[in-house]
Amino acid sequence: MPRLNCLIEYQDKEIELVRYKASAKSADAVKNFNKAKDDYDKLVGEKQNLEEKTEKLIVEFNKLTDDSDIEKDFEYTFVGEDSEYETLMRLYGEYFDAFKRGEIKYSEDGEIVNDEKYEEYITADEIKEYEVVFADFQEKLKQRKKRINGFIADFEKAEKKLDEYDKKISSSKKALDEAQVKYDDFMKAFDKRAAEIKKELDAAAKAIPTDIKNQFNIVRKLKKEAKEKDMRVMSKIVDGKCSICKAPVSKEKSKAIGNNENVVFCDNCERILYR
Repeated sequence: MPRLNCLIEYQDKEIELVRYKASAKSADAVKNFNKAKDDYDKLVGEKQNLEEKTEKLIVEFNKLTDDSDIEKDFEYTFVGEDSEYETLMRLYGEYFDAFKRGEIKYSEDGEIVNDEKYEEYITADEIKEYEVVFADFQEKLKQRKKRINGFIADFEKAEKKLDEYDKKISSSKKALDEAQVKYDDFMKAFDKRAAEIKKELDAAAKAIPTDIKNQFNIVRKLKKEAKEKDMRVMSKIVDGKCSICKAPVSKEKSKAIGNNENVVFCDNCERILYR
């Protein structure tokens, strides 16, 4: 066998292996598996995001419902016989009764002067101030209830959405498992064939004469350093030209190759030429 033919066989087998490995991406089993996995991961991610938002919603809801200062203040001020408001109303009633009995005397500036006992009584104007406070409390409680109802509605929507995600994820997982089986079967056969080609490649490498292999490795290194996309080291002469870079090859160079026995380089792309 001509010396360069071993190198040609090696390069052909190397290209076959690269192309074979690249072909896996376009295989239906691989594409279907990747799509099924992407769909499943997307649904899981969306559900996790919704769960995180729901957790934050629960924290805010608990904070709102636990924040009972408004209700405590309202109860202390207005609810029950011992509340501040009821106490004031009682004092106002006692004041009014004492006023009717003529027991309360005022100075010219309106102050009670006849008895310290009546100084704690409450007037109607002061009662009106509490009515303003009562209205303010009522508005705050109304807004608080509105927010609580809003949280409950949002939480119910989130729970419904999470249930929908569970169903979609279950269906997607089933599709993924089915695609996984086909993918595994495909990759088993694919890897087996790739190993066979690699074995053939290694056998071809052993058959290359040492001096030619060294020159091949030098050209390959130069192509890598130049970051060329086309990593082929061998180029066939077609119609008097290098088949890769299309540069003309002189008759002297073509003749020097002999019957693919000698190493001759293309003047332009520096690849090893063969016929």
